[in-house]
Amino acid sequence: MTGFLAFAGRHGKWSLLAGLMTGIALPELAGFFRALIPALVVVLLFLAMLRIDWGRTQMRRITVIGDAAALVFLQIVTPLIVIALLLAGGLTDGVWPILVLVTAAPAILGGTNMCLLMGLPGTLALRLTIAGTVVLPATAALVFQFTGQLLGEVTVIEAVVRLLVIIAIATVCGWLFRRAWQRAGRRLDNTVLDGMTAIALALFVIGLMEAIRPAIFNTPVYCLQMLALAFAINLGLQFITLGGLVVVGRGRAIPAEWPDLAVVSGNRNLALFLASLPASVMDPWLLFIGCYQVPMYATPLLMGWVYRRFGGGV
Repeated sequence: MTGFLAFAGRHGKWSLLAGLMTGIALPELAGFFRALIPALVVVLLFLAMLRIDWGRTQMRRITVIGDAAALVFLQIVTPLIVIALLLAGGLTDGVWPILVLVTAAPAILGGTNMCLLMGLPGTLALRLTIAGTVVLPATAALVFQFTGQLLGEVTVIEAVVRLLVIIAIATVCGWLFRRAWQRAGRRLDNTVLDGMTAIALALFVIGLMEAIRPAIFNTPVYCLQMLALAFAINLGLQFITLGGLVVVGRGRAIPAEWPDLAVVSGNRNLALFLASLPASVMDPWLLFIGCYQVPMYATPLLMGWVYRRFGGGV
């Protein structure tokens, strides 16, 4: 079993493709895993928290201040700007409100590995992933106060409580399991964890295919439009943030960690909202969420040449 998990971990980059193809080929299986998406989100979050050595997570005061400012920008300022623009433009229905959830979500769990693949340190991405996930109930509560009709029937209290429960369960269980494992004198094998994560992620993507498969065959043009929108949002947020960092640096060398912020600004963990918001709210956006996985996985390929310029803090 360990050997199989290690094999899956070494080939984890193919998990998205495997999930996509399986979900398209087996629609009944996709429907089955669609119902399990909330549970799979908890499993993925648990596996991510299991990796964290909380005893070694030390931060200087200046780091805390900088990270707090980055989190406020990512999960409060950005979605509030989006809400203002959507309301001003009358874009309160259709797919547009999903932009609120995209910008309110924390960094994806694989953001650190993504940064490392592009020559970035990944340390800021890791801290923002941990802190952003932990404070998400608080930041989401603030943002949801301003959504008005954008998110339909969602009540702030219900959404925040669900988020809090999901994050708390995954975090506490991850910490307790890691502590018990270490006390038993055992070492956590990251390759095995990679394999478990890859399998859970493939199953998650299969569930998303329930919405994408009909669109591919019945409304292919609309499906391509959603895919194009996903790329535009993901890459657009990265370029805008990176440009802002260069402006803030005012032509001087920017710290090596800063480009991590641009990476995670476009790559957000929408899965947490799939698990915490009512299906009646999220189902209309499943097609976009499925399409959004593609630019996330393609970021190292498409943006690597950009970020390698900043790998040493240009």
